[in-house]
Amino acid sequence: MEIIIGIVLVVVLMIVVGKMKGAPEPSSMSEAAIFQRLQIEGAWISKYLSQPYSSQQSASLKRMYEEKTAYIQSLKAELMKRQMAQGTQAVHQELAPILQRAAELVKEGKPEAEAHAEALKEWSEKSK
Repeated sequence: MEIIIGIVLVVVLMIVVGKMKGAPEPSSMSEAAIFQRLQIEGAWISKYLSQPYSSQQSASLKRMYEEKTAYIQSLKAELMKRQMAQGTQAVHQELAPILQRAAELVKEGKPEAEAHAEALKEWSEKSK
């Protein structure tokens, strides 16, 4: 009986510690792990968006949605940075700062579309 209680306690402790640590940093993940994480986070967002509007208005769900979209942006920026460093993609060097700035704006609370538009606007003003 004590063994079962010990196992349950260890599992609960692992879950609590994992929740406290949060999502892993994209820079410490392999590309395969980043792609897998993008799929997992994308599935959660799709499920959230398929819920009725009244269900989406929960404060905790809204906060999780915003955190996950910001995390997805940082994952995409890390992938783009790696691909450009490897030379596997013929994307101009200017795209990485735009994506990075958009990820920062999403983390600050802006919607994804507005963040991309503002980052592009800032980049175009800077390059003039």
